[in-house]
Amino acid sequence: MTRRLAIPAVLLGFLVGAAPASAHHVACGDTITQDTTLDSDLTCPGNGLVVSANGVTLDLGGHAISGSGAAFGTGVTARQDVTLQDVTIRRGTIRGFDTGILAEGGGGVAVRGLAITDNVTGIVIDISFDVAVRHNLIADNSGSGLLALDSNTVRVAGNDALRNAGDGIHFGGEVTNSVAEGNVASGNGDDGIEVAEFVVGEAPNTLARNLATYNGDLGIEAVAGTLDGGGNRAFGNGNPLQCLNIVCK
Repeated sequence: MTRRLAIPAVLLGFLVGAAPASAHHVACGDTITQDTTLDSDLTCPGNGLVVSANGVTLDLGGHAISGSGAAFGTGVTARQDVTLQDVTIRRGTIRGFDTGILAEGGGGVAVRGLAITDNVTGIVIDISFDVAVRHNLIADNSGSGLLALDSNTVRVAGNDALRNAGDGIHFGGEVTNSVAEGNVASGNGDDGIEVAEFVVGEAPNTLARNLATYNGDLGIEAVAGTLDGGGNRAFGNGNPLQCLNIVCK
């Protein structure tokens, strides 16, 4: 059983709030190297946009970047190196790609106020550090909603991960010193939230104040060694345990 939740008011504020006065016309496949606000929707048969400069904000301005629906390409890529940091992607919709947002190989990425829907994987964080994913709707993706791999200091907070076919939020191989807090994970096909690995000798991951309901398996599944930050709740999930290695009320 799943239930549909309304887009939270804080997200609506991001999507329809007043855009900055200056807007830019960009095309699919463009590389963004300066602060950019979209002035229109984009429909892309392949990749969408690549952010590849330090300190850049890509503001969708309430517009949508849409893929072909053929499970191909990435909506927005923040492809970085150790010298490229402080990238923000915000305010709009990304849908219809193999990966909605890819943060790869760097640090200081912020993803906020987006609706990331109907992709294969909503957000992938790979070999990155100091990544913040806040107040997004991550829904109806045919794989996981958010997948973090080989990264540290990832903070996933205040998101709605709904009706994704896999896990709603998944911390996979060698994710360390990261936090999932204040998220709602509901109606996902597998676990609502999963922390799959504990790395000996590294700072553990923390789960706090999450709500996990009506997911196919566990509400929250955490490997032993994950820190329980308290306040997690779970009910109506397919596995009667509701949560593993985390206390849920």
